[in-house]
Amino acid sequence: MGERVRAAVSGSAFEVGIARLIEVTVSDGVSQLGRDGDTIDAMLRVADERLHRAKHEGRNCVIAA
Repeated sequence: MGERVRAAVSGSAFEVGIARLIEVTVSDGVSQLGRDGDTIDAMLRVADERLHRAKHEGRNCVIAA
């Protein structure tokens, strides 16, 4: 799902003002709950770490593992 969103947005440009386009990209950090004892806080921390990694690795990508 993260990759589909990234691909859909990364091909878009938005008009800002007169004759000025801004291209948009998406970086995602993906995590999930799945193991006994997992907490929402832990899941969000992992997703945040992956988001920062995606930005550091060049942006416009999805890091899920």
